[in-house]
Amino acid sequence: MSFQEEMSESRRRETVKLLMKKAPDRVPVVITRMSSASNLPPLKPSKFLLRNDMLAIHLFNLIRCKLNLMPEESIYLTTNGIMISPSMHICELYKEGHDEDGILYIKYGSENVFG
Repeated sequence: MSFQEEMSESRRRETVKLLMKKAPDRVPVVITRMSSASNLPPLKPSKFLLRNDMLAIHLFNLIRCKLNLMPEESIYLTTNGIMISPSMHICELYKEGHDEDGILYIKYGSENVFG
């Protein structure tokens, strides 16, 4: 069951308002595995409050670490079907891609870079 199915949109909006009030320098993010990436484990936990000034490269590293990926395993991240550049700031991603409920939904997938 997806996060959006677990909680109603109005409840998600209320939760986001509370979170943004308590931590105005952070954005709510839910990260899930793409259905095509069944070779990767699901990310636990999948909900994060990320700093506005954080670069996406740090998010890539955080996910790699939590998934215990080998050096030869590569991941990519998307939001709204658009690939995320590692040099983007989280605040840019949030501004351009957050959902109507106020949450930035990110998906991760894998690609084999060494053959």
